Amino acid sequence: MQPDSTAPAIPWTLDTELRALLVCPACRGELTDLSEGLHCPACALLYPVVDDIPQLIAEEARPYSSAD
Repeated sequence: MQPDSTAPAIPWTLDTELRALLVCPACRGELTDLSEGLHCPACALLYPVVDDIPQLIAEEARPYSSAD
């Protein structure tokens, strides 16, 4: 599978094994990679990634919708 050339570049990198373990701390749902951070579609929350470190604190996540 080739990357989608129209998708925005992810400005951060995470270890592949670590990334596979990460889930939403609020609902344990799957997270998707966005240029803004890690997004939980189930909760509609966005968790920022700062200096390649995911900030997975539910109370500090911000609401996110694809219309943002």
